Amino acid sequence: MSQIPRSEQFRHLFAPASILTMGLAATLLLAIGCSRTELDGIGKDSIAPDSREITADSYKRGKVKIMVPPGNRSGITWETLYVNLPPSTKKDDRWEKHANDPVELRKAVEKSYNYTLNSFKKDPKTLIMLKEAAILHGLEPSTLLGVMMGEHTFNVGVVDNIQKYAILKKGWGAEWAKTFTTLPFGLGTPLTEILKKPAFDRCRTGNEGKTEASKWDCYGSVWGSKFAGKPDPDSILPFNWPKGGLRSTFFNPIKSGYTYGMGQLDPIRALMVTDRVNALTGLPMVSIENPQALYEAIIDPTSGIHYVAATIRLQMERIYEGAHFDISQNAGISATVYNKGGEKRIASERFKNSLESLSRSTQIDLPVENYYGWLVNEKMPEIKALMDSVKVPVPVARR
Repeated sequence: MSQIPRSEQFRHLFAPASILTMGLAATLLLAIGCSRTELDGIGKDSIAPDSREITADSYKRGKVKIMVPPGNRSGITWETLYVNLPPSTKKDDRWEKHANDPVELRKAVEKSYNYTLNSFKKDPKTLIMLKEAAILHGLEPSTLLGVMMGEHTFNVGVVDNIQKYAILKKGWGAEWAKTFTTLPFGLGTPLTEILKKPAFDRCRTGNEGKTEASKWDCYGSVWGSKFAGKPDPDSILPFNWPKGGLRSTFFNPIKSGYTYGMGQLDPIRALMVTDRVNALTGLPMVSIENPQALYEAIIDPTSGIHYVAATIRLQMERIYEGAHFDISQNAGISATVYNKGGEKRIASERFKNSLESLSRSTQIDLPVENYYGWLVNEKMPEIKALMDSVKVPVPVARR
């Protein structure tokens, strides 16, 4: 396969698909339904972190929601940035060669960041699409753009093979239908069949089957506890299921990577929010029964941006409900959670630690950003200024 210059990869990745663009714009701007105000549900009752209303009892019972103010609190600086990168990011040649030279590292990061920012500035249609999606999903537009900026600054130096394939070959998603199996290239058990096993029945009923997010949380939990690395009770031959999680076992076409599209989203995340996206935009639900539609929905910018926005919103809500922290005003924290994933675990740990601190009458610690969120907050003034300059009608959601 011939190599595509990075600028061309980026340009094609951001190019809107005309049919979806027109149809979705009509849905967003003309449909009659609930406005962004009715969707918010976060922030209206949040209080400052130094409020006297915050006690162990009020926090434990969820009577208070603590606002995380804007800005960085991790202590990361340009001088300490490299040591705060995760091992996989440190190995990126763009950063590794400047491991001992903070000045040159800053230049390299700034170059990547500015390249990304200028790509957005040159594409007003994409900026409009981003702002409309952010408002529709109840996000600050600068938060959504900030997440994108972080991904393309640090993590998408070269678009991976599957994304190049997507650019070059229409209908590429059909080629990977066979990868939703326990082995590459269709030699294993299809995930659609595995999820029909009785062990997964509870994932489709009661509270666990109430939303796609809770359903896929349940699928992951059952797979990890009853299948991953364990013998198959239904097989007459000695056979152990693969040790990895659902994502690493089933959603890694040709071992090229786990995330795709403008927001570098993984397919399970898209599956988790497809009901939200469908309800707000009218876009079709995606499923593992149609891998082509699933992957293409993520990579097509006109639909993929809604899956990114819905994921950010879901994570924000889970931190709000599980940890009683409102991160909606701190884009760097939202970006950190998006980057790290596992927001239910993060919320649980944050709740436990905060409750222990309050029980000892000591001050609680606010969430802090990682390297990715640090850059988003560092650059927030210009990210916000760019999004504020974009004028769009207020979109409304379908019912």
